[in-house]
Amino acid sequence: MNTNNKVSSIEDRIPRLKELRKQKANKRLIFYISVFFLLIAFIVYTQSPLSNLQEIEISGNIYVSDEKVIKQSELTNELNFWEIDLNIVRDKLHALEQVSDVKIEKNWYNKISITIEEHRHIAYLQIDGKYFPIIESGKILKPLSEKEWAVNAPILVNWEQGEDLQALAEQLVKIEQSISGRISEIHHVPSDIDPWRLLLFMNDGYEVLASIGNLAQNISFYPSILEELKLEGYPEGIIHLEVGSYFEYAEDNN
Repeated sequence: MNTNNKVSSIEDRIPRLKELRKQKANKRLIFYISVFFLLIAFIVYTQSPLSNLQEIEISGNIYVSDEKVIKQSELTNELNFWEIDLNIVRDKLHALEQVSDVKIEKNWYNKISITIEEHRHIAYLQIDGKYFPIIESGKILKPLSEKEWAVNAPILVNWEQGEDLQALAEQLVKIEQSISGRISEIHHVPSDIDPWRLLLFMNDGYEVLASIGNLAQNISFYPSILEELKLEGYPEGIIHLEVGSYFEYAEDNN
């Protein structure tokens, strides 16, 4: 091979090698400058109100108000979004008597989503004009505030805390909500024969006499009995479900 050609070939490559090195150096410089400014931007962002919590989304709650959830969580828009510990917030919300479970997550943009699962209110115990929610376990919670309402569950009248109330709670848990939601009030009306006798006032105007021990089983027949009574044209009255089942006209309809 000709030596002159080799020398010429190397001389031709040197400018190109220098240009490639220069391009690589420029790319590195641009990369480092970009990282630098990104770090500056991130630091400015984290120290500004833009990094604060912007929105709280609450779902699943029926009995506990949004305001109460927010107050209990101690979340505010003054908190840095990235410094909020979700486990701590979850523990705070679990402290609410009404709450059985909490799911919480961070979303874009600086938004926290809270999903509340509550203990179902199976009844409300009426004492001195106040209404105390009773949950599935039979536990009696603090009375409702003036801004809260007894909804979707019967009100218990003339009851004292004790074994009878606990036995009733165990029965109410077993009743389908579509039926328990139709019960307006449950009065304790013990007799010499049955100390567990109940008088239920239904939202549709009928009354039901039953007993605690078999309440869940016997009240399940209420919808079909009511449908039959209406088809036959019977007026409102008392449906007896203590042992067997029979209908008694209300005194006003005699």
